[in-house]
Amino acid sequence: MKKKIFGNKIIIFLFLITNTFCYSQQLGASEPIKMPNTSVTITPPEHFIMSNQFAGFIHMATGSTILVQETEGVPFVYYKGENASENFEKQGVTLVEERTLKTNSGKPCYAYVLSFKVEESGKEVVFERILLLTGDYNKTIMLNANYPVIVKELIFEVLMNSLLSVEF
Repeated sequence: MKKKIFGNKIIIFLFLITNTFCYSQQLGASEPIKMPNTSVTITPPEHFIMSNQFAGFIHMATGSTILVQETEGVPFVYYKGENASENFEKQGVTLVEERTLKTNSGKPCYAYVLSFKVEESGKEVVFERILLLTGDYNKTIMLNANYPVIVKELIFEVLMNSLLSVEF
C-alpha cells in the first residue's frame, strides 16, 4: 500500500511540475486538435491549454487534466475486463461508475469513473478520473480526464463531452 501512496505522490509531483512548465496555447471549445505523434483528434474544453510535457491538456484553475494515449497492435476490447472493479482496486483506485457509450462519431467506447486520494501538504484530496477506452481491432485509444472531486459538478460533463469528441 505504501508503494501505491508513494507512486501517487510522484504522479501529483509530476502533475504540479507540468502545470508550472507547460506550454500555453489557448484553445477554443469548438477547435479540434490533432495530437502529435498519434492519429487522435480531440476537441478540448474551453480554457484548457496544451502541454508540451505530455500528450494532453491542462485547466490551470481547477487542476484538471486530459491525457491522450494511443496503443498500436492492441484491440481496445482487450481492456474490457469482466472483473473491472477488482482490477481497479488492485491499482489503488475505486470504480465509481461504468458506462458503455459511443463517441460523437459513433465508435463504441467504455467509460469508467474512478476515485483515488492524494495527500498534499498534509491534507487528503479526493480526485476522480474518467477513463475512456475506444479504438478498433488494431489499436486502443485511452483518454484520461482527472479532476478534483470538489469541482465535479462544474467540470464532469464538460470533460465527458470533450472525451467523446475523440476521432482517430
